[in-house]
Amino acid sequence: MHRFAYLAGFALTSSAGVVFVLLSDLQDRYGLPSWGIGAIASSGFVASLLIQLLLARMVDRGSVLLLGAIALALGVGGSIWFILASTLWPLVAARAMLGLGAGVFDLVARKALVGLDTEGSGARLGSLLSANVAGFLLGPLLGAGLARYGFNAPFVAVGVLTALAAGPALVWLRSAPISVGEPVSGAFGRFLRMPGMQAAMLAQLMVFANIGIFDSVIDRYLTDLGASNEAIGLILLGVGGPLLILPTPAGHWVERYGPRRALVPLMVAVVFSITGFGLVPVIAAVTIAGVFQGTFEAMLFPTTQLLALDETGTEQAAVGQALLGTVGQATAGVTAFAGPVLYEALGARALFAGMGMLALVLAMSAAQRLRSIE
Repeated sequence: MHRFAYLAGFALTSSAGVVFVLLSDLQDRYGLPSWGIGAIASSGFVASLLIQLLLARMVDRGSVLLLGAIALALGVGGSIWFILASTLWPLVAARAMLGLGAGVFDLVARKALVGLDTEGSGARLGSLLSANVAGFLLGPLLGAGLARYGFNAPFVAVGVLTALAAGPALVWLRSAPISVGEPVSGAFGRFLRMPGMQAAMLAQLMVFANIGIFDSVIDRYLTDLGASNEAIGLILLGVGGPLLILPTPAGHWVERYGPRRALVPLMVAVVFSITGFGLVPVIAAVTIAGVFQGTFEAMLFPTTQLLALDETGTEQAAVGQALLGTVGQATAGVTAFAGPVLYEALGARALFAGMGMLALVLAMSAAQRLRSIE
């Protein structure tokens, strides 16, 4: 029944995919400034930031059914609000609701998928990632395809999809075995001091810094290079292809190989793929760089999650995953807000070269933290 978690994750993230492919359309339709597009793109990340920290202990105490229901309701409500909104701040609020729904459900689903034993959790968490990525990648195709029948049509479709996925997902959550932990005073601070958790968080920061830039800029970047909405949706599908198929086998591999051994080499590989986005500003080159990026991220996501799980165990898994999620959401929120402005000021080459340099520094820092364990 855990596959129902993947269905709900797909539905919630497809809503975000619809929004991102229509960002330039929102800007042109409502006359929004570049910083306003950044605010819409980043608001979902920012909304998820504090809520995951606030709810992590509730999840570890077993409150997965109630929080899962709230998350799915937020996903439906955010889609409806996008239909009603026509000015900047209501659009920001609608994106924030979608981010809250996806973030809370992801936290709940990870806890339930880990279950009572960490064995096999790498593959299950990887499958959840694949489902989320599938939603995010097919969302743009859905948005671009349905927008021709009316600008609000994509939001109606993803709202209905989320509502249909809610029932089976909640049935699964009600019966899922949960490792319930007692409240631990200072758990966040204790985990933050662990070198392994610090290394995982540095990797998370690197990946989500790029995700924030990519999500807020790629539609505008590819539009400037001459791509249509339909072409952008297909390109994003190609870029995310590795993230659809690799996380589950990557989770198996990382469990056998060891997340501490895998982390730094994967981070170094990501440095080169990030820089590649801006080296040759043509559609084919951007797509190739994106395929490499997706491949390395598909392996790095389960690596960071398993490294954090090694530090926390199953009973405090939600707290550890919330720390990862918070770092990711905060970073993506900042870079998504700054991305359109930096792209407009610097251009793609300088923007992604700077991101590559930042990624290299973070990889070196993670290596140092892991060495301190030995």
